[in-house]
Amino acid sequence: MTSDIGTAEALIERHGIVDLPVDPFLIAKREGIAVGAMPESSDGGVSGMLMRVGTQLGILYPTHIDSEGFRRFCVAHELGHVFLPGHQNAMSNGFTHESLALHQSDKKVEREADRFAAELLMPRDLFEREMRSTTAEGVEAIEALSSACGTSLTATAFRYLQRTRDPVAIVLSKADGTVLFADRSKSFREYPGARMPSYGTTLRSEVTGRFLLEPENVSLGNRASEHVLFRDWFDGPVDGELVEEVIGLGMWGRCLTVLTPYSMPMPEDIVGVVLNLSSSR
Repeated sequence: MTSDIGTAEALIERHGIVDLPVDPFLIAKREGIAVGAMPESSDGGVSGMLMRVGTQLGILYPTHIDSEGFRRFCVAHELGHVFLPGHQNAMSNGFTHESLALHQSDKKVEREADRFAAELLMPRDLFEREMRSTTAEGVEAIEALSSACGTSLTATAFRYLQRTRDPVAIVLSKADGTVLFADRSKSFREYPGARMPSYGTTLRSEVTGRFLLEPENVSLGNRASEHVLFRDWFDGPVDGELVEEVIGLGMWGRCLTVLTPYSMPMPEDIVGVVLNLSSSR
């Protein structure tokens, strides 16, 4: 096993992977890395471990969350620590590295390993090929891609934002309505005033808010969908409707909200109106 791959794309090419899903367990095996489940008694906050004893590397994945997509991402994350330049520099014989579950790390190496995992499990070319093959939108598109890639809805949604040409916005929140992540695709950014809620703020959406009033909606993975006004979510001169889709993420205790246009003017038309109003003042 060598550790000079450097990027997820290079690792994909090295193993001749041309179809989805990408199997991080198989990649680890081929690279001579032992992979096993963490003991059930392990800390539930730990989402993966990378160990080295002598020249042997090993990865342990979590079992406290019953999600194959989550486990695959955890293994891919640890592979990032193996192959990304500099990530093993601090590792000595007997070294054990723990990654934290459900945690947006402020450590550069953890964020880099997350990006590596996303790019390994959802390679750009294969992911975009899969996007082109589906006519679904919103949550249905994310679910179709999740199934094809063997990844969680959350990880798939984040990757979808990066690669899609369609206007879509995504919010990940706690069961109490606290925003954990919010962003929109490049084309959605063209709508004036489409600024996403900040981390740690409370959702102002009535649809998602009502959904979260019933705790079982999250724990049972229930879903809801309604048409809402653009102004229900965003400030700005946009007079149009969005489809707001909400889905509970089970025992993870999170909720995913997806916003897509339903009846919306073109962004360039809105910009023209804004410019005309400004010039007439």
